[in-house]
Amino acid sequence: MHISVLVATYQRPRKLERCLDHLAAQERAPAFEVVVAIDGEEPETEALLRRRAPSWPFPLTVLAAPHAGQPQAINRAVRAAQGDLLITLGDDVYAAPQLVERHAERHRELNDPAVAVVGRTEWHPRDHGNRLLRWERRHGELFAYTRMQPYAYHPPRFLLGCNYSVRAALMRDAGGMNERYPVWTDTLLAHRLSKLGMRVWYDPDALGFHDDDWTADQECARRRRKGRIAAAYLREEPGFAEFVSMPVRTPWRAFRYGVSRLVRPV
Repeated sequence: MHISVLVATYQRPRKLERCLDHLAAQERAPAFEVVVAIDGEEPETEALLRRRAPSWPFPLTVLAAPHAGQPQAINRAVRAAQGDLLITLGDDVYAAPQLVERHAERHRELNDPAVAVVGRTEWHPRDHGNRLLRWERRHGELFAYTRMQPYAYHPPRFLLGCNYSVRAALMRDAGGMNERYPVWTDTLLAHRLSKLGMRVWYDPDALGFHDDDWTADQECARRRRKGRIAAAYLREEPGFAEFVSMPVRTPWRAFRYGVSRLVRPV
């Protein structure tokens, strides 16, 4: 099995460097390549990768293109990847020493060309003094791991985009990421893959650590954008409602919403 690790990055050269340093420290992993897709013109990031590439034990491919969004960057990496198994990591996710080995081993054991293996992503111990991150660690609002049974199959909507793996053929047959929408990219991809029979297998031993200074303002803005995108995408794909737990629109719900706008305009 040939493995490609895909990392899309945007204006985070130091976090990207730490991400690749953790990939360089993998234990018992089969050989793998890393494909970094830079989403924009970033001379600092390109110079860093040129300087550090000789010190890393894996072949490194660097793709640079004008800023167009994460879906486009991931799709460029998919097209360039040589592996038949694709592991996708966020550029701010630091792999534990067994992450690559666990993804590869799980695919070998399951021998299922339509499975997506989702690893566990925990918040990095460094919390930047962020009280919201401390609350998130206790309640697990951002990630759905508390609703997933370990070492078991789950519906496609549980595809979580910062630490997962799929067969390259499945990704390419689905048409890759949906490039029309800049957020909710993993859920939109899950919807595409579900049409090809994809199911999610959750393996918490494929562990990564997410190093992000997550703020309430950012999360509110993200959810507003997700709401607008969900409304637009549902007009194209009504079946997407089950992926986001959105209620079916009925006359009663429309009436209640209209009254709420009169009482509390937004």
